[in-house]
Amino acid sequence: MTSRRAILGSATLLLALLALVAFAACSGNNQKSETPTASETPTATPGAVATPEPTFHGGRERVEGSLGIREGTPPPIGTLVEVRAAEHEGYDRIVFDFEGPPPNYRVEYVENPTQCGSGQPVDIQGNAVLAVSFEPANAHTEAGEPTLAFQSISPGLPSIVEAVQTCDFEAHVTWVVGLTAQMDFRVTEVEDPLRLAVDIAHP
Repeated sequence: MTSRRAILGSATLLLALLALVAFAACSGNNQKSETPTASETPTATPGAVATPEPTFHGGRERVEGSLGIREGTPPPIGTLVEVRAAEHEGYDRIVFDFEGPPPNYRVEYVENPTQCGSGQPVDIQGNAVLAVSFEPANAHTEAGEPTLAFQSISPGLPSIVEAVQTCDFEAHVTWVVGLTAQMDFRVTEVEDPLRLAVDIAHP
């Protein structure tokens, strides 16, 4: 009798253990497995975008603009400190460098250039004349000394033959550019340092 009770007790204990193991297994299967999502870090560095070259379409009309003056602001006076010309592929470029406040500018073809103030005609080489004017601007210091060591250049390029300063008076500065022929031109504003570039197409 005692042996049968012991066997029954052992069997009951074994069944209880099996039930407990089965319950634990079911509970483990019901748990969701979570996989952490890695954060995405951008690694691509945007490259520099090349600025397309401006075109020469319709490039013989007057061009006006400002290197910085805006309506409603006081008219500060910039100072012209350098003029230079060079040949490039397909065009010649003349550059006007400024210090201080940026002036307004006007670029246009003219028939008979004259000296400002006196009105005397300007003797300049070339078959066409492009005038580049700045206002308000000076080409001299407060003491009246010229900021340029020259008032004319003769680069003898395919398009630019000569350039002459015709005005530095009452905050007006003008240079006239003698060309081999009347060609299309374009105007580019450049900063750091502040300058205006005028490109004249080759004949």
